[in-house]
Amino acid sequence: MIFDKISLFNTLIIITYLLICLLIGFISFRKKSEDSFLIADRKVKTLPLVATLCAGFIGGGELVTFTALAFEYGISSIWMFVGASIGLLIFPFVIGKKLKPLADEKEFHTLSDYLYHKFGKRSGVISAIIVFVMYMALLLVQFIAGGKILSAISGWHYSYSILIMGTIILLYLMLGGFSSVVKTDVFQFFVMVTLAFVLIFSFTKPISITPEQFNLFSVGITQIIGFILIGLFILLISAEIWQRAYASASKRTFKRGFIIAGFVLLTIGITISIIGIVTKNNFPTIESSEALYYGLTHLLPSGLLAFALIFIFASIMSSADTFTFITSMNISKDFISHRRKITKEKLIKLTRISIFALILFSIIVAIFIQNIIDVVFAVVAIGLALSPALVGSFIWELKEKAVFYSILFGFLSAIILVAVGYITPETSIITLPVSLIVLILGQIFFKKETYQINSPSFPLAV
Repeated sequence: MIFDKISLFNTLIIITYLLICLLIGFISFRKKSEDSFLIADRKVKTLPLVATLCAGFIGGGELVTFTALAFEYGISSIWMFVGASIGLLIFPFVIGKKLKPLADEKEFHTLSDYLYHKFGKRSGVISAIIVFVMYMALLLVQFIAGGKILSAISGWHYSYSILIMGTIILLYLMLGGFSSVVKTDVFQFFVMVTLAFVLIFSFTKPISITPEQFNLFSVGITQIIGFILIGLFILLISAEIWQRAYASASKRTFKRGFIIAGFVLLTIGITISIIGIVTKNNFPTIESSEALYYGLTHLLPSGLLAFALIFIFASIMSSADTFTFITSMNISKDFISHRRKITKEKLIKLTRISIFALILFSIIVAIFIQNIIDVVFAVVAIGLALSPALVGSFIWELKEKAVFYSILFGFLSAIILVAVGYITPETSIITLPVSLIVLILGQIFFKKETYQINSPSFPLAV
């Protein structure tokens, strides 16, 4: 029975929350400009930028994974958030100083737009493939995590949970596109932050942390370096981070928003770690992957289950809509518009078709596949293949062939890791040195080739 675990009143609270998300989509739809749908008119201010950066980074899969890591390692799991926070702090200075003016001039929408422009078709295509694989997997993770967590807390059937979440996201994305993503992220971010602190201080069990769990260095220097590198480089190459850089209103807004988001994200990481640690101390025999939803369902008063559910809804939907939009733009822009000239109106139509197809596909697949943590670290391994070339391109003059083979061999090493079933937090960073070494060798041995594009990086007919 769908209302077994939550009262009718609490169900109405959840429905109200979902209707607010839909209302935001309708408000975004009223802004009919093409750039509003595609990139929020490149006018995102500081506060919305902070909110969408943090909300997009913390999704259902990330909640499950980070809570599981805190369950296993204690507060020392925070090093992954430290790495991500460092990434947000240095992004405006290492990458953004050159990226933002270039993105505005060439009208970039996707991460691969930059690589198409800078290094040509081969590097653009291989990066687009990697982005598609990464974000398709991440989207599936959101639906799998959402189905499991919402079902466990609410008593709803797993399939119903996925269908409800998918339908709401589909409706407001189809209406407002990226403007809907940003506006709902602002709402969902404040919901997440507020409820996270409310829920922690409402635990029916004491918040106790042992000295070992409070030891930041308990996992050892190798694991710490691994966590920092994962957090840092997965942040620097995240397509949604680049998209938000493009959408920021100015260089000043861009810099300020990223710096504030860096500190806010670290605070969120501490909060998530506390949930994992308290669950570990009260239920030490459960699986670490169950820490989030088991902790919330067993540590909170029954009257707060609806608020726990909204907290999870906000986390999942704020990332699921981002990953859906990133992947749909990846299809319409990186795979289609880079091959033939299309209008922005046609690009929007293709993006909407992609959104519908992606959500339908994700709902169907998530009903049958329900593994999460391994998928997250597989995505990390694949994504790190882009890091040396992307970051290095803002520091050195890279050769096109060196960039292409760096990305290709990093991607292949990630595929091998996944194929042999050897994905762990430690092994997932192997693709980083592989890509870096190939990039260095390419810089040494390949002849210099200059790739120039004088026209905008994508053939849109305005």
